[in-house]
Amino acid sequence: MTKQPKTPKSLTGLVRAATLGLAISIVGAGGLAAQSADEVIRSLEPSSAESANEGHSVRSVPLRSEGNEMTSVWVNYQYARDFAVHFASGQSELSVQARQQLISLGRALTSSRLQRYRYLIAGHTDAVGSPEYNRLLSLRRAEAVRTFLIREFDIDPRRLMVTGWGSEQLKDRRYPYAGVNRRVEIVLVTTRTEPPPPAVSRRDITPPRDLPCNPNKPDLDDYNRGCRETGTGNMAPGSSIIINR
Repeated sequence: MTKQPKTPKSLTGLVRAATLGLAISIVGAGGLAAQSADEVIRSLEPSSAESANEGHSVRSVPLRSEGNEMTSVWVNYQYARDFAVHFASGQSELSVQARQQLISLGRALTSSRLQRYRYLIAGHTDAVGSPEYNRLLSLRRAEAVRTFLIREFDIDPRRLMVTGWGSEQLKDRRYPYAGVNRRVEIVLVTTRTEPPPPAVSRRDITPPRDLPCNPNKPDLDDYNRGCRETGTGNMAPGSSIIINR
């Protein structure tokens, strides 16, 4: 018999309201709570054990702590989903609206189809504030989501990891202060056994100083910063780089 997703301990009323027609705010999906949970499952469930660990979307990402200590873990971005979780400006406490927005995720993670897997919860902010402030804020928001899911849905804490990207991975770089950049991302943790490479932070990267600037690459912030400071330092035209993305 298929195990049914759990209802959160303290949110029975919210689930009932969602069932009656209250939309759950999920980036990339709409509809009612039960339907959204099904969509979340489809986004996060690997088609096979092999597909969970292989493919061009598998990469190593850092697990950051508040003390800025980092280890790494393998994740597969083929099985990932963004959630628009509401937080007050500069705050990491989950509002009632935020708890409501996480119902579908909790129900999906406790379904029989996802129970065997582990996931990384990654927090993101907009570009307001310093990089360090945003990194800590995004980490605390990810931890708040993890705590809520563990407490309300009885999820094994070992299944959920957290990290905070701050404003390093803006969803819309054209509008760095827009609310769409404030989000929580859920991504599958693979079962690859080889040790990930050492975690590298973008601020640890030294831009090359002997290459011409390339103003057509606005997404390469670290390199363009070198250009602004020295007149050189951007990547050569036509080249690209991926760093823990």
